[in-house]
Amino acid sequence: MSEASGAEAGALRKELERQWLAILGRESEDAVANDENFFEAGGQSLETIALYASITEFFGETMTYADFLDVIADGDFGGLCRSVITKTEATASITGPVSKSQTLDISTGPGGYDDLSAGPDADPLDTSLSEGLIRIGDRISMLASEHPDDTAIILVGPKGRERKYSWATLEAQANAAARVLRDRGAAGGVTLIALPNGIEHIVATIASWKLGGLVVPVNPALPEGRITELRDMIPEAVVVGNLPGALAPTELLKSGHDSPFPSMGTPRSAALTGGSTGRSRVVLRRAPWVYDMNNLRPAGYDVPGMRPGQIQLVALPMFHGGFIELHNGLALGHTVVVMENFSPRSFLRLIQEHRVNFVSLVPTLMRTIISVEDVNQFDLSSVEAVYHGSGPCPEYVKRRWIELVGAHRLYEIYGAAESIGFLLIRGDEWLNHPGSVGRPQPDKGADGQAVDVRILDDIGDEVACGEIGQVYLKSAEPRQPTYVGGGRKLREHAGFLSVGDLGFRDSDGYIYLVDRRSDVINVGGANIYPTQVENILLECDGVGDVVVVGRLHDILGAQPHAIVVRSRPNLSETDLVEFCHERMELEMIPKSFEFVAALPRDAAGKIRRSGLSTPNE
Repeated sequence: MSEASGAEAGALRKELERQWLAILGRESEDAVANDENFFEAGGQSLETIALYASITEFFGETMTYADFLDVIADGDFGGLCRSVITKTEATASITGPVSKSQTLDISTGPGGYDDLSAGPDADPLDTSLSEGLIRIGDRISMLASEHPDDTAIILVGPKGRERKYSWATLEAQANAAARVLRDRGAAGGVTLIALPNGIEHIVATIASWKLGGLVVPVNPALPEGRITELRDMIPEAVVVGNLPGALAPTELLKSGHDSPFPSMGTPRSAALTGGSTGRSRVVLRRAPWVYDMNNLRPAGYDVPGMRPGQIQLVALPMFHGGFIELHNGLALGHTVVVMENFSPRSFLRLIQEHRVNFVSLVPTLMRTIISVEDVNQFDLSSVEAVYHGSGPCPEYVKRRWIELVGAHRLYEIYGAAESIGFLLIRGDEWLNHPGSVGRPQPDKGADGQAVDVRILDDIGDEVACGEIGQVYLKSAEPRQPTYVGGGRKLREHAGFLSVGDLGFRDSDGYIYLVDRRSDVINVGGANIYPTQVENILLECDGVGDVVVVGRLHDILGAQPHAIVVRSRPNLSETDLVEFCHERMELEMIPKSFEFVAALPRDAAGKIRRSGLSTPNE
């Protein structure tokens, strides 16, 4: 490299360092430690999206978003610099032959939740359990005793480097961590786990459950204000993470005592929700983490396509969709392959190399995966079930996945963190009812229990088939959600509960969602549903991602405004207008368009529309 080009590369690196430090909120004088852990502090959702947007704005479109994810999944800052310097080098490094994974075997060495509102409290230190039932902590101990040297966890880090953890190692580390957490006062109490995907997250979770604790996984990149809010809501909670005043993950194994630690109490978990719409809420999961050894299945509900002994791939963050089925999988004796950071090409490679059987996704990742140019070259024949939820899946994405894995292996689940009931639809059923999220089963629903649905108008009357109303669900044991630290009650009508979704029922009883009530755009008295507009726009050649929001208008009240991420650089507003006129009713057509490098979606692919609304014209 010449002196001039070397200086140019050095200046580029300094500029990228400046951008990344600014995104993380760190001082510009801070040094970026090294390539290997450059992304460690903020390699999650919004931070990486912000970096991609910043690079695109500053340097131009040097790579696609899918290629960008492949590069940063390796945690290689030098590789990112080279990719930005020359698109040719980036393409060669990404589309070249996939190398075999590097494998490292790791062998085995010689307070209660007081404020549970709107629902019943479980005694956290009740050590009794019905015959045939086993706590998840004891189930891990059983598997470690029966198959000590078998692999429980395969952790996939930068550059495909793999670390394997046996059942005996997982059990020993969880026992040691349980003693540390017990000494911190976590027995029977709440543990907030603010860690990225990794063995520390899994160990801390199992250790807390061995103590009869309630685990709340949270995004390690949450703003300081959200963390403070959670600590104020649950002041007695023990926080595990790299945060001020928290128990660092490196401390978890320092007791040195990894002898058996029998479980106690009732292991539970809760989900953090509501941050995008107001005050944070921590919603208790109804089913405890207890299993029936006479009928081994996921704790609390049925998951068609999940069976004991599978190989599961976890691509979602553990603070969101990567949490529940990971731990259900462990209890069912799965070998769980965990991606520290998502990369679409690595995802496909891991399914092929490890013969993965079960995986959970969200529509944003599904769309990114099918954008890989040679996706058809990967062998996905081992897959038995792909689950997706957490938002609407565009029809073209759904059909492409059906082509990839088969209609009978693709499942869509509709529900909410508040656990008021679930609907489930398999791909072959969906093909007969495109766009549906399933049909109510009053006798048995997707969670193994009855679920019924009503579509009601504003005064509580059922609407006719095909008419849009608010979606209300009723499970076998209808009740308001239980919150840790308090929370609002849901809308209720005759035992049916609603989280605010709008939808309709067809003549065969299938349910279709159109949007959230809070997201509806009222255009001169006509209700426009942003999700419908977005799904149509996503079928336009050149649209990589899009969100539609309301733009205030003095006469009409509001008009649709589309914020678009290009997948084809020469896509113009004229192209979009022409496409919309061909596919949409007049009032649905966005009256203005805006092009951006990326959208600030969270780990589930969701986006806060209200934060993107534009001012009056």
